[in-house]
Amino acid sequence: MGAKLALVTDDCGQIVGFSVAGANVHDTSFHPLIAQWEKKMIVLADQGFKAKEPKIKEQKPKKRRGRPPKHPLAAPPLEESPEEPSPEPAVPAPPATPVNLKICPKGGWNERMIIETIFSLFTVVLKMKKLTHRLMAPLQARLAYTCAVFNICTAWDGEVKLQLAPFAL
Repeated sequence: MGAKLALVTDDCGQIVGFSVAGANVHDTSFHPLIAQWEKKMIVLADQGFKAKEPKIKEQKPKKRRGRPPKHPLAAPPLEESPEEPSPEPAVPAPPATPVNLKICPKGGWNERMIIETIFSLFTVVLKMKKLTHRLMAPLQARLAYTCAVFNICTAWDGEVKLQLAPFAL
C-alpha cells in the first residue's frame, strides 16, 4: 500500500500537525489539515497543493429547434414560454485553496527547506520508505509515533536541532 504524508511544522522544525492519505489522492486532499492553522500561521507548499479555480459558465439562451415555417401564415407562431433554468446536477465543489496556504514557486521561500530536511531524516535515518503496513490505521499509528519521537529527539537538549545522528546508532 502506498501513502502520502503531509506535515505541518513550526519555524524551528517541530512537527505540529500531520495527515496521511492513500498514494492515489491529490495533494488538495490535505487542505483541511492546512485550514486548521488558518489563524495561527501560514503554511508553505509546492505547486501540487494549489486547487484549480472553478470556471463559471455563462448560460446561453436556448435556440429554437426545428424548421422555421415556410410562410408566416402557414403555421401559427409558437408561443415561447418562460423557461426555467434546468437544475444542474449536484457536482461537488472543487476544493478551495485555504487562505493561509502560500504556494511557493521553485527557488522561492527557502524556509521550505526545513520540511525537505525532515523528509530526508525520515527517509535516511528512520527508514520510512520501507514500511510494510497493509492497513491505513496501523500506518497512521506508526506515523503518529514517528512524529512524536522526531519532536522529542530533535529537542532533546532543550533547543531544536534537526539532527538524528546521535540516535541512529
